[in-house]
Amino acid sequence: TAIFKKALNDELINVSPIKAHHHIKRNYGDEKKIVIDAEVKYRAVYTAIHKLFKDKPKLRALFLLGFHGRRRNEVLTLKWTDISQHTYIIRAANSKVKKDMSFTLPEDVAVALNELLEYRDSEYIFSSNLKPSVPLTNITWYSQKIIKETGIKEFSFHYMRNLAVSALSSNGVDTTHLSAMLGHTDSSTLKKYLSLQRETSSAHALDVSKRLLS
Repeated sequence: TAIFKKALNDELINVSPIKAHHHIKRNYGDEKKIVIDAEVKYRAVYTAIHKLFKDKPKLRALFLLGFHGRRRNEVLTLKWTDISQHTYIIRAANSKVKKDMSFTLPEDVAVALNELLEYRDSEYIFSSNLKPSVPLTNITWYSQKIIKETGIKEFSFHYMRNLAVSALSSNGVDTTHLSAMLGHTDSSTLKKYLSLQRETSSAHALDVSKRLLS
């Protein structure tokens, strides 16, 4: 008992197996679903995004950020000031974990954003005075186009997070890197990495992703 108490106090462990109120209860609704044939679907979704939104850089950037692990709200609230040459920041106010998070900027997203620069008319990247016929916030409408193109009936913006985890993990990306890429703060896997590893981990995941898509 004394050993477990010391380990808890020193933050070497997060729960004590001998205390009933520390027993972990699984929340099946929150657990990520493994995607069958993930590598094939991963390539199909990526190809569809580029094909469908070839001449629509705003939509291409939006869906590519989702493809690389961002949540919908994180994407829709991005400001131009959150973007730098090689990284981007998800601000705490728009983060599910309520922390500022820095990630490596994917090359394909950077290309799409560069195409958008001349049309920049708002501090927010994905809001515009030049509204399309269907608002950008209606992600479901655009997702239907990807479903039709790929035949992946379960596709949604959030589905891309599960797809990335399944495809990249099957290609050797470590759980810690995947968690950091997705912006998780699970203390049992990320506590010692939180200060610096999101950029490194997202860059590592992007390297594997490029090999998988090539």
